[in-house]
Amino acid sequence: MDTLTLPLLNANAPVSPTAALGLLRAHGRGALILEGQSDYSLLDLASLRRAEVSGIATLGEIAGRSVLLLENAHAVSFGVDLIRPTATPNKYDEFFQQTLSDFAISGLTLDTAFVVSRHERDAAALLVTGGYQCNGSPRHYFPMPRVVVGQVCPNWPECDANGQKPTIEAM
Repeated sequence: MDTLTLPLLNANAPVSPTAALGLLRAHGRGALILEGQSDYSLLDLASLRRAEVSGIATLGEIAGRSVLLLENAHAVSFGVDLIRPTATPNKYDEFFQQTLSDFAISGLTLDTAFVVSRHERDAAALLVTGGYQCNGSPRHYFPMPRVVVGQVCPNWPECDANGQKPTIEAM
């Protein structure tokens, strides 16, 4: 379990994937939280880069990973601390196991979401601002699963690099 802050954007705002990628670089983050009518989703570098390449015009058109907004009922049911999540790591572990989620939001400001992650490695992956891509075909992007430059693409053999095993490169 770990915590981090991520930029918060409204799904109805006319923000392009390209602008969102610039925002992430400026904030030193690898993902943002998109606030919909009644739900929240996480858009990471890979999903934003795919949307940019596909010509998607606004963030509201991108399907992200669902993220729960923690409420007082969660604090009562699971015993999680909404203010100091790291004070109740075992309770958050139970919460994540029972809700089958990897991320939850414990607080919001106008432009920032305070996020609790199930695993430290997931939080660390969202702190990578550059992102990675496979040099094979079809082109695909990461930060999750975590990869390193030069390793064989974890999606191989679904991708190919002219008869060779494709590798990971920085974007």
